Amino acid sequence: MDNDVFNFSNFQDVGKHIFDKTVNIIESANTDIVKLAVKQMHHYPYNDRPEPTTDENYYSEICVNAGILQLPRTILDRVRNQYESIFSKDIKNVSSKITQRKNDLEKTKLEFEKQRKDVIAKNNHQGKKIEFNIKSHMDELDEIGISLKRCETEFELLKFYEKQLKIVETSFCENNIAETIDLALKTLALRFVKYSEDDTMGIKIGEYFDQYKMVIEQIAYLANPDSTISSNDLIFDKIIFIPFWKK
Repeated sequence: MDNDVFNFSNFQDVGKHIFDKTVNIIESANTDIVKLAVKQMHHYPYNDRPEPTTDENYYSEICVNAGILQLPRTILDRVRNQYESIFSKDIKNVSSKITQRKNDLEKTKLEFEKQRKDVIAKNNHQGKKIEFNIKSHMDELDEIGISLKRCETEFELLKFYEKQLKIVETSFCENNIAETIDLALKTLALRFVKYSEDDTMGIKIGEYFDQYKMVIEQIAYLANPDSTISSNDLIFDKIIFIPFWKK
């Protein structure tokens, strides 16, 4: 089976392609020999499909023999849609939110730094030690310092989450370029064509992509300002994060 099977819009054309290719690549083979082989394979026990009699029957039958129970083009479209939904939309959406949050934190950090300078400048009377001047404002300065540390901690966490998104983004295939992505999508699609539409045992396309989707959702949750508050309490703690399942 090759990637040419994705060019056809119905099973008979797919079967004809495989049939003709089989005739061409097998030495001493011809149409009658390949038909005989297909018919012999048809007599597999418990086979309730009608015996092939026409060329169209043989083309359909050879699809079954090749393990193609769903149209490759249809499966490829579904695989591609899942990929684009996660890697072109979800990741970019989370990345955009992280970037916006980082920008907000930078602004907030500047505001706190200005507040600290203002407190010190306001109470820095000439001729007196600065420690004595700001003694009554230490609680306020401590609160500002803690707020700054929270901003810095959250900012570093967001940088870490950005790195994890990059790992997920490049985990689908080795070289994250259009050609290798297309090849990886087709290779993956060929794994699913062997499962019939009503198969309850085989893995579904959505289930396969769930491993990526779950990690992205986890990163999105952790990067959310409302969910990072508790993380900021661990200012000096080492935070360990397992970003991606091993496949």
